[in-house]
Amino acid sequence: PDGAILQRWYPDGASGPNGGGIWGPGGVSVVRGGSAVYALTGNAFANPENAAFAEHVVALTSNLAVTASNSPMKPTTQDADFGATAPLFQPRGCPSMLAAFQKTGNLFIYNQATIPSGPLQTLNISQPRASGTNIGLPAWDPVLNQLYMAAPSHSPTGFDNHGLLALGISGTCSVSLAWQQPVGKDSVSDNPAISPIVANGVVYYADGIADQVFAMDAKSGQILWSTNSLPVAERPTAPIRTSPTVVNGQLVVAGMDHKIRAFGL
Repeated sequence: PDGAILQRWYPDGASGPNGGGIWGPGGVSVVRGGSAVYALTGNAFANPENAAFAEHVVALTSNLAVTASNSPMKPTTQDADFGATAPLFQPRGCPSMLAAFQKTGNLFIYNQATIPSGPLQTLNISQPRASGTNIGLPAWDPVLNQLYMAAPSHSPTGFDNHGLLALGISGTCSVSLAWQQPVGKDSVSDNPAISPIVANGVVYYADGIADQVFAMDAKSGQILWSTNSLPVAERPTAPIRTSPTVVNGQLVVAGMDHKIRAFGL
């Protein structure tokens, strides 16, 4: 109640090296009941950059004791850290899972109970970008058994195009592309993967540097409306770098044009 710090955990130890920070937009993820905490960490200022628990998926107790960890890739790309928060989800008939998006453009799917064994799947979502493009996190839809995530650029392996993706979970718990909507700009420059939000069968997505907001049918990916349909004077005129928010029957969006817009749903 007094705000005192109860526990501290340093991914690279209290005495360094520096780095290994947790800077995903949602911080850490905590399972219901608080029995486990999951963190995705950044790179260490060390050689290798995944020293200790840097560039790792880490499971901790509520007292911040490490119980499991994994670094899914060899540190071959400079600053290949996790700038995302790990959404926790459990598809029907599957174990509890988590998704971890890395600056390499890879999305790693883990079983929460087998973190040290490495990811169940690795999906190459977008071009690698050390400056921080691939830093968003997917939104989980328990109704349709789908993850929704932004791809700021096309996949170098041809897995997908840029824009918004829906990733379906099969009966064997494997993840595949259900649909994609190539909206916004295909860019490997300063185009962060803004986290979408899903509510009542609709996915809302803001495409960063494209200054646009979209509402899409969660099942089909059909665009229901976008800010492009507004009168020119009412459209955003600067990048939108924050996730839209659904509250009290409205969609609230903050833009870098110093305006907050509310849309009726």
